[in-house]
Amino acid sequence: MCRLTFSHLLAVVSTLSALTSATQSPPACFESSCYRPSDVIRRDVAIIGGGSSGTYAAVALKHLSQSVVVVEQSSHLGGHFDWYSTPTSAEPIQYGVQGLWNTSVVRDFFARFNVSQQGLPAEQPPDVYYDFTTGTRVQNVSSMLGLSGVVEQAYRFPGLRFSTQLQHPVPNDLLMPFGQFVERHGLEDEAFGVYSNPITDGLVDILNQSTLNAFRALNPAALAEGTGQALVGDYSQLFTRATSELGTNVPSVSGQYSQSVHFLATDSPASAFVQTE
Repeated sequence: MCRLTFSHLLAVVSTLSALTSATQSPPACFESSCYRPSDVIRRDVAIIGGGSSGTYAAVALKHLSQSVVVVEQSSHLGGHFDWYSTPTSAEPIQYGVQGLWNTSVVRDFFARFNVSQQGLPAEQPPDVYYDFTTGTRVQNVSSMLGLSGVVEQAYRFPGLRFSTQLQHPVPNDLLMPFGQFVERHGLEDEAFGVYSNPITDGLVDILNQSTLNAFRALNPAALAEGTGQALVGDYSQLFTRATSELGTNVPSVSGQYSQSVHFLATDSPASAFVQTE
């Protein structure tokens, strides 16, 4: 068990319950004197989760002269970006997440660590489109793939750009089915572009989803930069170099704890207790 003392907390895992176990009892002692000095870490910010968001946050905060500690359950940073190194090859085998959105934030992060990047290659043949009501092939489909109107509408709700922080009460536009929203705002010509965009792959029956879910899937931040294409690169190199830049001034409590993080709710500074055995 170690104690983290901090002024701010960033929980950047997909769900905090992934790190917090209800079966683990809280520590018997909340005082620093109950722990070895080497097990007490004092920092400005504690980041729970060392995935892509947590790593990015740690690098950014260090650049802003904030002291940081990262709590990560894996033995290395990167989260769902994972890789395996074989004894016979210098090239790591990457598995897990295969791409990042092609936005300036992502491109700049790659460039910061001098890691090359490229668009996700398309290995499938060109799509052919047919109107099922007539059985005839549809030409000039590219005119239906623009999303400028959808992006303009999505930016009416700035809280959706990088999160789901919504105003209260939630606007009716976000609660209605996306098909109804499309009709209300005259976006019929872009509906097919929404449906066929790689960003929305996997969102079943998008016209009957809530507009909120549709906008979350569309990722307006990526669309506003004019691309839905994913970027690929050597993620092992990216996160290894990020770890090196963070260095010993940003310790990572990683690869040791048994899914147990307990928080002591107090005024600043606050404390977190991380099970490491």
